Amino acid sequence: MVDNEQLIYPTVDLFLYDLGEGLGESDTKIEENRRDFFTRIYGEKLDTEILNQIKTVEEKAGDYLPLLSHLPDYIQPLKHGDGYYSPVKLGDTYGLLIDCSGEIDLNPENQLSPKPLTSLSESKTLIKNQLNSDKGTIGQSWFVWGLLTSPEQNSLETAKNCYQQINLFPDDNWERDLKQTGEFLGAHFYELWKPPSHQHQTCDSVHLIICLFDVKDNNSLSEVQKKVKKIYPQLMQLFRYRNKVIWSYWQSRQLKIELKSIIQTTAENLPEQVNQPQLNLNQLQKELADILNVLLSYSNQLSSLEEQQSTIKTNLKNYQKRVNTIAELDFNFNSEATRKFFTVFSDYVEEKYLEQTESDLRSFNSEFKLLENAIKTIEGIISIEQTKSDRNLNLTIAVVGTALSVSGVTVSVLSTQPEPPKSHSDFSFMASPTFFISSLPVLISVIILGLSRFFR
Repeated sequence: MVDNEQLIYPTVDLFLYDLGEGLGESDTKIEENRRDFFTRIYGEKLDTEILNQIKTVEEKAGDYLPLLSHLPDYIQPLKHGDGYYSPVKLGDTYGLLIDCSGEIDLNPENQLSPKPLTSLSESKTLIKNQLNSDKGTIGQSWFVWGLLTSPEQNSLETAKNCYQQINLFPDDNWERDLKQTGEFLGAHFYELWKPPSHQHQTCDSVHLIICLFDVKDNNSLSEVQKKVKKIYPQLMQLFRYRNKVIWSYWQSRQLKIELKSIIQTTAENLPEQVNQPQLNLNQLQKELADILNVLLSYSNQLSSLEEQQSTIKTNLKNYQKRVNTIAELDFNFNSEATRKFFTVFSDYVEEKYLEQTESDLRSFNSEFKLLENAIKTIEGIISIEQTKSDRNLNLTIAVVGTALSVSGVTVSVLSTQPEPPKSHSDFSFMASPTFFISSLPVLISVIILGLSRFFR
């Protein structure tokens, strides 16, 4: 009976991605990103000299820069296990490939001997021990490959066992996580993927490809190793674009949650602000300032959502170009099968991610206009209240002016009297014609003031 629990040279590869240079980030932040990425590899042994050497390499032109090219061999062996690691700079992104084929075996003949699939779990542990964290800020993809032990071995059942042994997905469920099967490099390919959870605090997407080579067609281990080695740089780029698409979409979901919260909070508060029977002008102006700050925050978040949509489009386009490049490799046996296998993801992104972000942008742009209208309403109320306040101020000034006028008239009349008043209670001067004529404008002002208040 054929054993579906074994492979020849079972190997685990991790492709991990960190952000190198975010849009508008300062030199200090870029230096911090560089240090964080290489701390994954060197830990406490990372020093300024190593970082300066790496920075010099980064300054070279190119979209694929091996960052340890200043060393005699930029592919460095693992601390433990049979494998190596190789960091690269991909434009604004750091990429790290870690390859592990289990424990070190000094006998080369044992490479051709079938190994139990439990070695996949061991290799994953060795990879994690090499790093401080196997979770990239942008994402990561796992690539498992090996040779089937005989032509009779069932590739599907073997792939299922590989999936269980590497144990990457929460609550293992092959039927749920399997997204695509096909051919690539003359091998059986199985792609498994868990999309990110929208409510999760970090991008918890999981991506795994299992590649099983047949032993027929003169597929020797050395030939397979050559194929895989040639395809690594292509996969590094392909998975970079794939993970960036997923990461950007996850960020857009976080922005959507924040935008909905802003809209909900503002909508709940607006009626309380504009429907009060007695409006406090100072309080209303303060609330307007608060809403303007909310609008600014909303506008920034909306711009960020547009930026994430643009990032998805750009990386999806680059992903599709890279698929075509891989499909046309001279050692690829079936270019159309390769395209079919890898374009399942791009079709999903176009139908799900891009349509969703476009729908969100339409919705939130409409909400933005509603916020603007609400602000205009409050500004109008404030303007009306300010007009009322200014009118009251003018009336107050008129009253004060009236009082001053009375005082002036009184002094004027008293100064024309032939004799001063006999005492402070002597008001006989008010019976004089001079006082009456001088007081007439004052009386008119008082009447106008009263009528204005009455009809206000």
